[in-house]
Amino acid sequence: MADAIPTAQSIWGLHSEILVRYLDGRLQHSARIQGHAEAGSGRSITLALPLNAQGITVVGEDISDWKLEASTSESRLLRIDWETQDILDRTFLLNWEIPQSPLANAWSLAPPRVQQPESPPENAPLPESRSLMALVAVDGLELTHPSLQAGIERQRLTDWLRKQLGQETGLTAEIIGDEPIRLVASWLPRLETAQATVSLAKFKTRLVRDGSMLVTAEYTVQHAAPLIWSLDLPSADQILSCLVNANPNNPIRRGDNKIEFHFTTPISTATEAPATTVEISYSLKTDPLDAVSGQVALELPLTSLFIHRLEWNLAIPDGYEPTAVEGNVQISTNPSDSELPASHIQLEKELCRGERPGVEVYYQRSEVSATS
Repeated sequence: MADAIPTAQSIWGLHSEILVRYLDGRLQHSARIQGHAEAGSGRSITLALPLNAQGITVVGEDISDWKLEASTSESRLLRIDWETQDILDRTFLLNWEIPQSPLANAWSLAPPRVQQPESPPENAPLPESRSLMALVAVDGLELTHPSLQAGIERQRLTDWLRKQLGQETGLTAEIIGDEPIRLVASWLPRLETAQATVSLAKFKTRLVRDGSMLVTAEYTVQHAAPLIWSLDLPSADQILSCLVNANPNNPIRRGDNKIEFHFTTPISTATEAPATTVEISYSLKTDPLDAVSGQVALELPLTSLFIHRLEWNLAIPDGYEPTAVEGNVQISTNPSDSELPASHIQLEKELCRGERPGVEVYYQRSEVSATS
């Protein structure tokens, strides 16, 4: 609103409280600014913001108008006018955004700068501006500058800034004057965690006298995103069946004994972690069993995923009994079925890391054991 009576221009000093938050490639600034004029009418102020400032809004008492003026080569100018003159202390809220690439190795914190009049009142002192900036922490980003303090000391913050910050934490910088500070930015390396694990792997192996074997395997693979999972089988003759979540599946062949699965994101429930179940059955052959006694080496599929628990039921032919079992899988101390015949061996392993489960089974004919 234009005033018929010319008003004297004012020289302003600012005390700014600024909260800065990084979101979606932008530095969002929310500021509470207290301005004090040493002279003049106090009717208007012109602020210089960064040239790429966007989304500018102004709110405050007694404001009659605010507008963006022609920019300079370095700044975007904002003029604020008030209704009442001779009020030399003003408080208003200012919001703006600055585009910020997350890949940049330097970030700038720039407080609003007063664009002082070209012809200030004679002998008027130039007041000093101060800004307290609180930068909300960006997860994984390290920002450094001599004036930047890690961890926000809430007793240093004003009530307004503390309220805006809420429970968030971050960094603070106190700027005397109006020159921006440049922060050195570096993203810290992330510790990669397992994208998937096998919570339970259950196997059943049936061995007959001529060395033929039938193996069934059931894996419960826990994962929260799409997953490519591979299995390195022993020298299998034929894959007899394969189910993924109880549905028939034809896995991809990645070599003579390696197969690959492509899992979609599983559906989680309130009681169970998201998981995909895989059931596979295959046949293979080893040397025929000796008529009296001997040993046989047996192996299970290899996966790179961490296995929390492995259970293996191994059945050798009737008429034989195991005399010893050696390998990286142990005999179960608490077998789930204690009524199985002597030709059945229950094995288990906790916390299997990138190794192929396998055992050497020493056996003999039951009649030999009875006569001895």
